[in-house]
Amino acid sequence: MTGVTVDREDWHWDQVPDHLKITFRVVDDKNKKLKEGRSLQDLKDALKGKVQETLSAVADDGIEQSGLHIWSFGQLPESYEQKRGNYKVKAWPALVDERDSVAIKLFDNPLEQKQAMWNGLRRLLLLNIPIANQIFT
Repeated sequence: MTGVTVDREDWHWDQVPDHLKITFRVVDDKNKKLKEGRSLQDLKDALKGKVQETLSAVADDGIEQSGLHIWSFGQLPESYEQKRGNYKVKAWPALVDERDSVAIKLFDNPLEQKQAMWNGLRRLLLLNIPIANQIFT
């Protein structure tokens, strides 16, 4: 079939039979199924805690830190990769606001990293520049 244009509005995903839809399967490093489903977003939401555990576990070189009050950790990389089993785990480090300090945590996507980094940088400034406390609080 050529020459036929199917517009996005013509496509009704809810009318596609289940057997034609993609099934997403998440496996661990031993290829054991952790979860599967047809909604990628539902899988991401369900496994969010497990992903964070995995990110913390692969951060074996001390990139994750807490209780920081000054910028004493050098330059943060834009992204961070470690091999775990047969898989590469990619994460995005950011400063995280912990009210009386900041921490360096790994995030599973750059959007969350950017939001956390903005808040973490703001907190670090507030902790170190007295006038900033008067202006921003």
